[in-house]
Amino acid sequence: LSFAVDGRPSSPTHCTAVALLLVGSAASEFPGLLPEAELYAADTFIGTGANLRTNALLLGKGLDWLLEKQVSAVNVSLTGPDNRLLHEVIQRLSARNVVVVAAAGNGGPSAPPAFPAAYPEAVAVTTVDNLLRPYRLANRGEYVTMAAPGVRIWTPGPRGGQYRDGTSFAAPYGTAVAALLRHRQPNLNPAGLVAELRTHARDLGAPGKDPVFGWGLVQSPGRCE
Repeated sequence: LSFAVDGRPSSPTHCTAVALLLVGSAASEFPGLLPEAELYAADTFIGTGANLRTNALLLGKGLDWLLEKQVSAVNVSLTGPDNRLLHEVIQRLSARNVVVVAAAGNGGPSAPPAFPAAYPEAVAVTTVDNLLRPYRLANRGEYVTMAAPGVRIWTPGPRGGQYRDGTSFAAPYGTAVAALLRHRQPNLNPAGLVAELRTHARDLGAPGKDPVFGWGLVQSPGRCE
């Protein structure tokens, strides 16, 4: 659903790649992390290409709509500055037991915290490559919760597909595990879910939580089905 003033959908390239990482058809060549799961997509962007942009009001409307749909987990593969309105919406989702999983940001190791990932109510996902090395452009900081694959991730596209890098493509791995945990434990609140993620994470880097990998590589409690 588009939340643009004119109702026009934004450029589909980024959002389609994220959506297909999460949900596909079990019978297809690209089933996604949660085959056959129900997906609600809130298009909160306007414009195309280099002019693609959004704001806290559009984001708030999209997140409120997802709350109305009673989703169990929200994937936010975008970053921006701190904003009081946006934080209030994230807090409202958390209070209703909806876990928000967000991209930690691609500003580099010295970049400031990225939002909404840096809000304490969100699960911030950073990126590692296939050798479990940190992505060179990933943000770092105490707000980082987990790490997930996000370097050379193949995603379907209009020309057959392409490889992509970034925390936007790592976040769906965290979202898929969060949704699976909520499916198995419907009464699990966001704090309990984070505790589960922490317990099962594969520690990377310095022992325990660190600003590069958070609690470590996210691990699925079982098959995503």
